[in-house]
Amino acid sequence: MILPEQIIWVIPGLFYLLDNFVTLQTSQFLFFQDSTYRWRSKLDVFPFTWKSKSLYWLNPLTPYTCAFKLNWSYTDAQAFQKVGESRILLWTHSAKCLTLTGTLSFILLFLVGPLITHFDSLTDAILIITPIHILLVFCTGAILAKKKDQAYVWKVIFELILCPGYLPNISRRYTIDVNLQNTNGIAVAQQLMSSEDAKELFDRINEIVSEQSASDLEHPK
Repeated sequence: MILPEQIIWVIPGLFYLLDNFVTLQTSQFLFFQDSTYRWRSKLDVFPFTWKSKSLYWLNPLTPYTCAFKLNWSYTDAQAFQKVGESRILLWTHSAKCLTLTGTLSFILLFLVGPLITHFDSLTDAILIITPIHILLVFCTGAILAKKKDQAYVWKVIFELILCPGYLPNISRRYTIDVNLQNTNGIAVAQQLMSSEDAKELFDRINEIVSEQSASDLEHPK
């Protein structure tokens, strides 16, 4: 049972959970790190769709990881192979500091805050958590300022202060928004995933292509 004074921590928790939903185009798959930083993929043959886009959910217990949207349908498989791999690793490296602020925020909002509220009082919890949260927000802004323009940084700072539940997921918010349209996702997966995981992804892609071909034959344009 959730006590009334704990509701204040449930609200950012709900925003955090909702922020872990990711929508993809039909030609994209989700490329992400699991709890051990191993590269994995998500691509369902018959995914749940929302507004004509595939809907996936990231593991909410791994705010310290990164995730990307990659294309599995690309005409020139060799042209962007090495470029794609290096870009993924570069963006992952640049997000490392964000994973630190995000993880600290996760612990602060969903562990420290509720514990102080339970053993002391909600007022004390807010007085302790709020300045630390604001500090983490501005640290996040300083990190982003190295890669993004000033208008974007202030937008993010305002958003994170207004909605604390977004900060724990900041590293994945950052990498998910990276534009990798010219990156061959299949080649990247082959380079960074284990051979077993890559084969599983390729099998799913082949199944999707087969389903689409069968559908086109049944319903020709």
